[in-house]
Amino acid sequence: MHAIQFIVQPNPDQARSETLNVIKKVAKIWKDSGANRTTVATMTGGLYGAMSMVAYFDDVVHAGTCRKNVNENPDISKILDEPMGEVLFENSYSEVITYD
Repeated sequence: MHAIQFIVQPNPDQARSETLNVIKKVAKIWKDSGANRTTVATMTGGLYGAMSMVAYFDDVVHAGTCRKNVNENPDISKILDEPMGEVLFENSYSEVITYD
């Protein structure tokens, strides 16, 4: 499993729901572009108030293929032009082990 996570600090001058709606649109594009699944969440702890979108893939190659598809999607630039806040981090990680 491989995942890519984007963490966004919402724009303080707009309703949080507006930022959440933009992130939901981005998550749908990643899913439609081939991600196995996507999640949208609000953050707590040190990043309290931030929002997260995570896309999950089989492996790094699958993630790269999906990223290419996302970048080629004509809607992504229109969506990202909507003011949503600052992207604080883009994290990418691969699973080592899961204990069930």
